[in-house]
Amino acid sequence: IYVIAVRHPARVAHSLRSRDSFPMYAGVLLWQAYTLSILRDLPPASKRCFIIYEEILSNPPRGWDALLHFLRDDCQLSGVSMPEDGVRSNIVNRNLSHSMLYSTLKAPELDTGQAALFHYLSEAAIAGDLIRDVPALEAIYPGWREYLLLWERVRIFSKDNLGKNIR
Repeated sequence: IYVIAVRHPARVAHSLRSRDSFPMYAGVLLWQAYTLSILRDLPPASKRCFIIYEEILSNPPRGWDALLHFLRDDCQLSGVSMPEDGVRSNIVNRNLSHSMLYSTLKAPELDTGQAALFHYLSEAAIAGDLIRDVPALEAIYPGWREYLLLWERVRIFSKDNLGKNIR
């Protein structure tokens, strides 16, 4: 069973900027890499639910209801119940949402693939669709394999050269 929180790439970028002083474009690229990795690595027959992160924060009853419906009905976990308000507020820490503080910053532009990927995930979350058969990533984001391959190479290069003077 997989529950995947869907966040807009600009909100992720704003959050990383406020928390870690990341450049905005780097935050979007990090969102892209992690999101593509999640979709690539999901087992084909797994049950999955996409939840909009901001929905859990801004409209907790609706966000929690979607998750509860998924667990009870789609995963046949009949003993699952809605946590009490106090417990829910301890699970979802609103102070971790750094992006809310920087809502006046200009949102970074998304490329066509990033926009298509976010649109696909947000539509899946809004529809409450389990997406048992995730379409081929090529249909959502052409070039995803090349992007992740490049991402891995950059990570390895950065790790190998951390602390070295590169000219």
